[in-house]
Amino acid sequence: MDALLQQLEKICHIENTQQALEAYQQLERVLVQASNDQKAEFYLHYAFFMFRLENYDQCMNFFAQAQEYGFPKEEIRQIVYEAFIEPNLEECKENYETTIEQLKDNIYIDEDVSFEDLDLWFIPTLTTKKYFYNRLEEKIISIDVDDKRAVELPRKTNPFGDYLFANDGNIYEIISYIRRIPNEKKLYVYTEKIKYLFSFFQLPDMSRFLFFMQQTKIFGNQQDVVSYFIGCNAYLPRNFISTSQSFTKKDIEDLIHEIHNQRIHDLTRKRDNILLTIGIPSYNRGHRAYESVIHHLQSEYDDEIEIVVSNNGTDNYTAKFYEKISKIEDARITYFSFESNQFSTLNFAQVINLAKGKFVFMLSDEDTIFIKKLDILLQVIVSNRNLSMIKAYGDGQQRIQSTGLASQGEDAIRQYGFTANYLSGNVFRRDLLLKVGALDYVKQNWTSKSCLYFYSHIFYELLLCIQGDVYGINAIVIHEGASERGEEFKSLSKEVIEEHFVNGFLKFALYKERLKQHFCFLSVFQQFQFFYKNKRILRLLYLLLCGKTFHLVKISIAYYHKKNNDDIQMILKDTYETCIIGLKEIYEVEDENYHREYKEITNLYYNTLKEYGYGRLEEQI
Repeated sequence: MDALLQQLEKICHIENTQQALEAYQQLERVLVQASNDQKAEFYLHYAFFMFRLENYDQCMNFFAQAQEYGFPKEEIRQIVYEAFIEPNLEECKENYETTIEQLKDNIYIDEDVSFEDLDLWFIPTLTTKKYFYNRLEEKIISIDVDDKRAVELPRKTNPFGDYLFANDGNIYEIISYIRRIPNEKKLYVYTEKIKYLFSFFQLPDMSRFLFFMQQTKIFGNQQDVVSYFIGCNAYLPRNFISTSQSFTKKDIEDLIHEIHNQRIHDLTRKRDNILLTIGIPSYNRGHRAYESVIHHLQSEYDDEIEIVVSNNGTDNYTAKFYEKISKIEDARITYFSFESNQFSTLNFAQVINLAKGKFVFMLSDEDTIFIKKLDILLQVIVSNRNLSMIKAYGDGQQRIQSTGLASQGEDAIRQYGFTANYLSGNVFRRDLLLKVGALDYVKQNWTSKSCLYFYSHIFYELLLCIQGDVYGINAIVIHEGASERGEEFKSLSKEVIEEHFVNGFLKFALYKERLKQHFCFLSVFQQFQFFYKNKRILRLLYLLLCGKTFHLVKISIAYYHKKNNDDIQMILKDTYETCIIGLKEIYEVEDENYHREYKEITNLYYNTLKEYGYGRLEEQI
């Protein structure tokens, strides 16, 4: 020890700085055999030497090493406090209080943290490396200040969900994750070392991180997380990350599941931020409706979704299942029942009326949404503010003609107009239907207009194509349940059944009824301003209507008229002439557009004739 002190004393008297530095470096290389006390003494001297050279980075490094080798903590603390911390204390406090004020809306903790309570004192060194004095552990520490470090997100993520990150208070790691997650997502930060995390707010360069930090919400304990999400309508995070030594990813999942259960069982909870209503109009199939409700309640979502069941005055043995639905204690369920059958058109409208969600996913009671596909649905909804409708298809007959995004107007009509062959899979934006009075129009006209009587969902579909973008999901979203057709007619009298059926075939599907429905849609186009105010839209809709009418007439031929030996040529000619009459109504004066569309309808007619082996029968026109 004496020999080492003598050498250190000699170095102190070397006036040439470079020679003194080389002497320290040479002595450091032979410290291997020295005791810890000797090493502590050496690094203390070396630190003071670097302080005189204003090399504060190395100075702090050597003070830390002296401390590691056992130099008294209180002496190191006093030296560092007087030389580095105290002169900058007021400035650090001002920085801290300014940052806390700017982030006050992003901090959710049960009690304030004052500057005097922070775990770390900042040690200014005029270098890019950050040194702090850890007051709890009574030692100097250095922090990796890389805020663009490579961090990994979970391999499987929920595309809709935000992120909850359990961290041990390292601000630079937090910023790195904020940079890494998708821009539109939030990062909730949970740390049990809140005083450690807040210590970084005293840094003079924290202002450059404010933009990132304002995209976060910071919690200091588990109760903070619970009380925040119970007390607000924010969606629970669905992606979980943990670099914490004390709070694992499994701990996060359990905490969020606990909050989810509290939310769905609080029947008084204000639910005013619902994105998606699963709408189930039902009649005489309570067992199906009940199974559907139970299935969808397995979802991990709470404030994002609701389930609306409208019972159309059931009068059969399945009524008991609707009663079971009405007694389920889950805040996500809304149940309604008509006293008597109002027919499906009004029941569909009632579901939309009852809904609180931004979008309503119409679903036949025998069908269900694949739970995992709710992630995709919700992400589609939040990704496009101009979205008016989503199209989804199932694992059976419910196929859509197109997928992807179609722009508002002509593009949406061409891709998705008249594609609502089934109720299930049509996801309507509710506020847009209400804005134009669509539901009221249906209620006032459904008994006099057969197209609304049977196909109000197509009317809604066409309206929404005009009002916003439409997106078709390129994935199977719906599981199609076993069909139970005819349930609506089982309780009807023989006279009423005879009124609706002919030889077991629904009368509304006969070709003459299809032609009436054709004229009905034409009259709707001419009456409802959202259709007739734009002539290009009106003409496009009518061309698509003609194609739809021919398609439905061909189905009538296949399932009824061919078996009945009816005159197929006459049926097709009637269909063609019906389409031409409507075309003339739209075009008050013939022009080049009229002739082009006349030719298009004529070609449709000819091609249909060919399908039945009749060839081009121009003389029929």
